[in-house]
Amino acid sequence: MQSAVSFKVAFLRYLQAGLDQVAGVPSANASVMERKRAIKLTADMAMALARGGRRWSRALMSNLCKQGTSENLPRTKFPLTIFSRKKILRRRFRQRPSPPRTAAAASLLARRMMKKRTEVLKRLVPGGNSMDDFSLLLDEALDYVLSLRAQADLLRRLTYAIEHSKCRWVRIYRVKPLSPW
Repeated sequence: MQSAVSFKVAFLRYLQAGLDQVAGVPSANASVMERKRAIKLTADMAMALARGGRRWSRALMSNLCKQGTSENLPRTKFPLTIFSRKKILRRRFRQRPSPPRTAAAASLLARRMMKKRTEVLKRLVPGGNSMDDFSLLLDEALDYVLSLRAQADLLRRLTYAIEHSKCRWVRIYRVKPLSPW
C-alpha cells in the first residue's frame, strides 16, 4: 500500500493538472452544477490516478471515462426541489409469540445477512462486482475508503487555503468583499 504522504502528493499533482484543463474550457455558458460536476469528476479521476493499479481505481477510471462526456451533464432550467409530505402512520401491532429459533435457523439467517452485506459492499466499491474473494473485496474496500478520506481531507484543506488567501487579499487591498446576496 502506498504511503499517505506520497498518495496526497500524487493526488495534488493530478488534481492540479485536471483543474488546469477544466479552467482552460470557456465556462461562460456552464451552470454552477456543470462546474461542480466537472470539479468532482476531476477530483475522482485524480484520486484514481494517484492510487494506481488497484482494481477499484481502474474500475473508477473506466466509469469516469464513460460518463465524462459533456452530453451526460444535465441541463435543467428548473430548480431541483423535492416536495414531500410528512405523514405519521400509527399501526397497532399485537404481540405475537415468536417460535423458538434453533441454532440451524440462526446460522442460516446469519449466512443470508452476510451474503446481502457482501453484495452491498460489492456495489459500493468500484469494480467490486467482479470480485469473488471476500478478503480481496475487504482489502479493496479498505483502500478505497482510505483514498476517499484522503481526497476529502485534501479538498477541505485546499478550500480552506483558497478562502483564507481571498480574505488576506481583501484585507491588504481594502477591497469590500462581494455579498453572496
